[in-house]
Amino acid sequence: MIIQLLLFAFWLTIFLVLAGKLNFLSKSGIRPAFLRGMLLLKVAAGIVLTLIYTHHYPDRQTADVYKYFDDALVIHGTFNNDPLVYFSLVSGVEIPGHPAEPAIREMKNWTPLSGPWLRFTQTADYNVFNSNRMVTRINALLMPFSQKYIYTHVLFFCFFSLLGSVALYRQVRNRVHGREVITALLIFLLPSVILWSSGPLKDGLLLATLNLFTWKLFSLTTKQTSARRLGTILVLILLAGLILLTKYYVLLAASPAIVAFAWCRFKKQNHYAALVYLAVPAIFLMLLIIQSEMLPALPNIWNVLANKREEALKLAIWADANHQVFTEPVGTGILPVVAKLPEALFNSLFRPHLFEADGAFLYAAAIENVLIMSLLILFLRKISWSNLLEEQSLFFWSFSLCLAFIIGFTTPVTGGLVRYKTAFIIYLLLAALMSGQYTGLQRWKNLVIQNNHG
Repeated sequence: MIIQLLLFAFWLTIFLVLAGKLNFLSKSGIRPAFLRGMLLLKVAAGIVLTLIYTHHYPDRQTADVYKYFDDALVIHGTFNNDPLVYFSLVSGVEIPGHPAEPAIREMKNWTPLSGPWLRFTQTADYNVFNSNRMVTRINALLMPFSQKYIYTHVLFFCFFSLLGSVALYRQVRNRVHGREVITALLIFLLPSVILWSSGPLKDGLLLATLNLFTWKLFSLTTKQTSARRLGTILVLILLAGLILLTKYYVLLAASPAIVAFAWCRFKKQNHYAALVYLAVPAIFLMLLIIQSEMLPALPNIWNVLANKREEALKLAIWADANHQVFTEPVGTGILPVVAKLPEALFNSLFRPHLFEADGAFLYAAAIENVLIMSLLILFLRKISWSNLLEEQSLFFWSFSLCLAFIIGFTTPVTGGLVRYKTAFIIYLLLAALMSGQYTGLQRWKNLVIQNNHG
């Protein structure tokens, strides 16, 4: 235990030093002291989240933090017996003569879902990826650095999350001149994002990877040299792959915005960005309708969404979940799905609300939703049409609303809504901020922002 605590202190010190010395962070435009404070806040939140899972979820097989960690312990244990089995499990590449099946049988959450569960939901065809494995593999790789101490894993996840938050700030800083403080506070201090992105879970990994992806995407210009552009594209492919393996529907929600971005950037049609960002979803919609009508035997987006909604409802029944926001499945096809658009957006943005909250967790979430609604009104009460129609604002609106719909449509439980919305809520608030003319809180600039940055 002493060695584990010393390693925890060692890595915490390293990360605090890096927060002020690493060029990517120190030249971000944010004061190193603020970044160090945010790192410590995230570590505290990550420890609290882990303690909640430790003491309120006695069955480690159902506690998300330990599902990934315990399976990683199994993978780590294979290294001494057969290193090639270890590398096979970590890399996903099967090595002949070194079977991984014994370790896989020992793990509780490595296989996509249990046989009884798949038979109950009858949705086996829609479980495309098992996103548990990404976090499990990362935990397995961290074991030598942590000596199996889960709170050291929290440190690594928090630092990676911090990198992602800084990447998002670096991306938008040139678009928020005179609004840097409120931008930094939105990115770093939204309570639900702090909590859920600070534990050894998919949520922090996803948000950090997504932020890094959008930062690199907007750095992609025709002015780059061919070699530099190729390098950027390769990094984008890697990050897109990580998002795909973590939560594939997030990349699906971003697809219209990414295509519109590429169209504007490389066809040099930035002056018509609003038309492009409207045309691309319309084209997507038309193609999806044609595909569902002409090739009905193939999976289509409407059936996938309807089946994922039904699967989530059955999971709520299976787990005896409380606080459901909807209880009915929908029919397959475009009309039943699109008819739920207003309800889905309302659920993902504003549920739970104060009139349905009971218990500390839901009251905290409801109060945060009041804050979110208030900020949206504050930012949009005086819209600048030139700002609203600027490419980055349009990208953020497109992505955040698409993802809000998917989450609101397929998530029947308020706890899930609170957790999953962390992937888009910052983008939505930044879209609103960039579309308006709000310039408050700049008197605190010297505490948060440094004047000279790279």
